Amino acid sequence: MPDSGSGARDTGGGARDTGGGTWDTGQGGGTRDAGRGVGLGVGGRVTREALGRSVMGFRLGRLCCSGVVVMSLSATGSSLPLRIDIVSDVVCPWCVIGYKTLERALAAVGEAETAVVRFRPFELNPHMPPGGQHLGEHIAQKYGSSSAQSRTARERITALGAGLGFAFRFTEESRIYNTWKAHQLLRWAHESAGPKAQIALKLSLFDAYFTQGQAVDQVEVLAAAAGRAGLSAEEAAAVLYDERYASAVREEAEVWRDKGIHAVPSVVIDGRSLLTGAQTEEVFVRALTRALDARTAQAGDAGAGDAGAGAGGARP
Repeated sequence: MPDSGSGARDTGGGARDTGGGTWDTGQGGGTRDAGRGVGLGVGGRVTREALGRSVMGFRLGRLCCSGVVVMSLSATGSSLPLRIDIVSDVVCPWCVIGYKTLERALAAVGEAETAVVRFRPFELNPHMPPGGQHLGEHIAQKYGSSSAQSRTARERITALGAGLGFAFRFTEESRIYNTWKAHQLLRWAHESAGPKAQIALKLSLFDAYFTQGQAVDQVEVLAAAAGRAGLSAEEAAAVLYDERYASAVREEAEVWRDKGIHAVPSVVIDGRSLLTGAQTEEVFVRALTRALDARTAQAGDAGAGDAGAGAGGARP
């Protein structure tokens, strides 16, 4: 189960660390808005008061395995690809860990090549000024964590990343940045080149920020990341300079907030299962398997209904 004693909550103006560490939310950790939403607890827990309330436009159903909420949903065609929406931010380390873990889970259930994954926007620091802020200073001010606590948390995140094949390279000079431009670029990648291109760009941005320590609020940095992802760096820069996707990103972010999503990472599988925080591979596998089983059951019910209607309508 997620650690209910650790986590970060966004109270509207920013995140506050309730556990003591740099984004240290434990396995299943994430950042959430405590002032809005449906009462999803820290690390993906769900309070009993939340059951029966609305998330994603559906009413919450039963609480399942760690961090999973099953919601009612109209039938989904089993012939369509599995759809996964990930609400996340570029400067969220648990978003990296969560996605890399989800990748393994998709491979484990045989959906690595067929599932359609789309990243959705969420800004952890919407009011961060250009140039960002020293990470240690930011953590101390926002979360109240000591230098020792932050160092311990970063070491843990680094170790988890290494186990998933991702290199977190925090330094004493690391900074944190606003990601408004990055989300516009991710929207452009999806609209112009499709979900695979958006994933490639997201991973390139994770690498630029967490591995290379680059300023991901700068147009030239973002354009270069797009180029490394196989997209046009020149077009990426043009997109950011004219902000052609700014309104669409703002509206998209608001849609997901209105649906009750106030934690990153938040993973929605096939529109029916919500997982908050960087869950384990086992949790992801169970949720993916449940979604696939539900598709099979729905297809069977539809087939039985069609057969029954045909039999009822037959005449000698």
